[in-house]
Amino acid sequence: MRLFEAKLGVLKHPLLWLLVPFVAVWATLRRVNFLVANFSPDAVSYELLAKSESLAESLSSVRTLGYPLFLRFLSSVSPDYRAAPTAHLLIYFAVVISFWWAVRRYTGSPWLAFAWALPLAHPCNLEYIKYVQPDFLGPTVAIAAVASLILLVDRPSPLGWTLLAVLTFCSYQMRPDNLFLVALLPLAGVVLLLCRKTFDTSTLLRFGGGLAVATVAPLLLFMTLRWSVVGQFGVVSFGGYNLIGVTASFLDEDLVRELPAEHRELAGEIAETRRARRNRPFRADSWTVQWFRQYSPNVWHVAEPIARKLLTGAGTTRIDGVDVPPLTGEAVFTINRAFKELSREIIMRRPVLYLKWVHDAFAVGRGMVFQCKEFSALVLLLALSIPFVIARAGRRGVCPPAVGADRALSFLGLATVAGAYFIGRLLLTVLVNEPSPRFVLPAMVFLPGVLAAALFEVWRWIVPPRSPK
Repeated sequence: MRLFEAKLGVLKHPLLWLLVPFVAVWATLRRVNFLVANFSPDAVSYELLAKSESLAESLSSVRTLGYPLFLRFLSSVSPDYRAAPTAHLLIYFAVVISFWWAVRRYTGSPWLAFAWALPLAHPCNLEYIKYVQPDFLGPTVAIAAVASLILLVDRPSPLGWTLLAVLTFCSYQMRPDNLFLVALLPLAGVVLLLCRKTFDTSTLLRFGGGLAVATVAPLLLFMTLRWSVVGQFGVVSFGGYNLIGVTASFLDEDLVRELPAEHRELAGEIAETRRARRNRPFRADSWTVQWFRQYSPNVWHVAEPIARKLLTGAGTTRIDGVDVPPLTGEAVFTINRAFKELSREIIMRRPVLYLKWVHDAFAVGRGMVFQCKEFSALVLLLALSIPFVIARAGRRGVCPPAVGADRALSFLGLATVAGAYFIGRLLLTVLVNEPSPRFVLPAMVFLPGVLAAALFEVWRWIVPPRSPK
C-alpha cells in the first residue's frame, strides 16, 4: 500500500508533468524530421572558427567564441555536426528544468513554478533549433543565466556567484545581443530581493554591487584580453556591420555631400549601388516596414563588398562551395571601423530618421508578441476566466486574489524581470538591427510564463484545493 502511495505521489510531482511536453516535443520533431541539421550561410563562419587553432584569429573574428567552442566539443561525437539540433534540444530541456527549480525555490511553490516553466517547453523560436548557428542556443544560455540569478537571490553562495558570472559571460559569447544581461541582471537581482524577503539597505547595496561585479568584471577582462591580443577593446568586431544595415538606407546625394571628406567615397558608392538596385532612400514619412527587408542586403550585398574593395583589397574565401568575406584579421577591423564611423556621422546628421527607425522597429517587435500562439492562447484563457472570477467573488463576497502578500510579491518580482528582459532585449535589437522574428522571438521567452502563472493563481482562487480528510 505504501509503495502504491509512493508511486501515486511521484505521479503528482510537477517535474514529471513538465517532462511530458518535453517528450512530446522531441517525439514530434523526430517524426517530422525537424531535428535534421540545416547548414545556412552563417554556419560556414562558425564552422571555420571552430576549427581555428589560433587565439589571435579566434579573437579577431566577426563571431564570438561561444558557438564555435560548442561545435568543437560536439565534433568529438558528431564530426559533421549533424547532431547539433538534438544537442540544442537536450541542453534546452536541462535549462528549462533548472529554471523550474529556481522559480520553485524563489516562490516556495512547485506547481506555481510549473506554471512559469510550462510555456518554455514549446518556445516561440522553436523553428530555429535545426540551424547550425546560435539563434536557438543563445537565448537558451540567457534563460540559464536568469535562472542562476533567481537561485542566487534565494540562497547566495560562492558557487551561486560563480555560476552567475560564468553563465552571463557564456550568454554574450554565444550571441552578442545577450550583452543587455550585463545591465539587466544586477537590476533584476535587486528587484527580486526587494520582493522576496526583509533586508536592510546595506545588504541591498552589497548584493547589487556584487551582481555588478559578477557581470561586468568578466566582460572587462575579456575585452582587455582582446585589446592585448588583437588591438581592439570590445566583445567582437561586428557593431559597424550591424549599424550600416540600418544607416545605409538613409543615404542620398544631399547626405553624401554633407559627410566629412574621408567618408564620402564609401558613402557615395553605397548610395549609388542602392540606386542601381532600385532602393529608395528612407524618409521621415516612409512606411518603415518596407525598409526592414533591405537590412541584410545593405550589409552583405551592398556595403561589405564595396568596403572590401575600397579599404582592404581583400577578396573572398570559398568554403564548401560558398563565397564568404574575410572573417578575421585586420580587414575585419578596418571594415567594421569604417562602417561604425560612417554610421555615426549619418545618425548625427539624420537623427530623426534613426529615431523613427528605432520607434517603428520597436513597435513591430512589440506586435510580434501577439503572433506567438502560446501567448495569444493564454490571453484568451485569462479573458475566458473573467466570468468565473466574477461569479466566485459574488459567492464569497470578496475580491480576488486571495493569496498571501509574500506570494504576490514573488509573482510581481518575476513578472517585472520578464517584462524588463523583453524590453531590454528588444531595445538592444532595434538599435542596430531589423525586427525580424529571428531576433525578436527570443525576447519574449518569459512572457507566456507570466500569463500562465497568472492563470494558475486565478484558478487556484476560483477552485481552491480540497483539504485532505
